[in-house]
Order: sequence, then structure tokens, then C-alpha cells
Amino acid sequence: MLLLSGLGSAGAWFRSYLKRDEKTASIALRDRVLTLAALARDGNSVDELRGMQDEVDNIIRETLNAYDDGAIEEGDLSAFNLALEQFHRAVADRNAALDDISTDPPRLRSRQ
Repeated sequence: MLLLSGLGSAGAWFRSYLKRDEKTASIALRDRVLTLAALARDGNSVDELRGMQDEVDNIIRETLNAYDDGAIEEGDLSAFNLALEQFHRAVADRNAALDDISTDPPRLRSRQ
């Protein structure tokens, strides 16, 4: 019984050892989403924000594939979700700011 338990632990360690590169890659993807969130706060145009959203869509696809392959665990997916929410808030805030800028006509000073 003790031998079976040891073999199970060794198998789990070996699996995580083989998947460590994929986990490192998923952490890099999560960090990229956080970087894009910071960039979105200063986005200059709606098109620029759309480009960032397209990149995040690809990152989501890669992350979910890694999850399906067992390379990342559910807890890692939860951490990724926090980064994703931060990105979406940043994009929404910046879109609102860009809308305000485009609908607020420039004010001219009167000459006296």
C-alpha cells in the first residue's frame, strides 16, 4: 500500500515536471494580459484597443488549450481570470474616455 502511494506521488511529480514549461508559458501569457491592461489605459484610439483585444483573445485561446491539456490547474486559471478582468476594465474605462473626448467639442475662447 505504501509502495502504491509512493508510485502515485512520483507519477504526479513526473507529470508536473513534464508540464513545467507549459506552466511557465501560461504565466507569461497572464503577465502579457496585465501589460496590455496597462497599455490600454493610455490607448490612443478605438482601433488600438481593438488590436489589444484581438491579442487577448488569442491569449485566452492558448490558456484554455493549456488548461485542457492539463498544463495549468484551475487555481492558475482563476489567477488568469483576475488579469483578464483587469484588462476588460481598463479597455472599458479607456473607451469611455475616448468617447468623452470625441463628443466634447473643443471650446473656443472669446476675444475681449
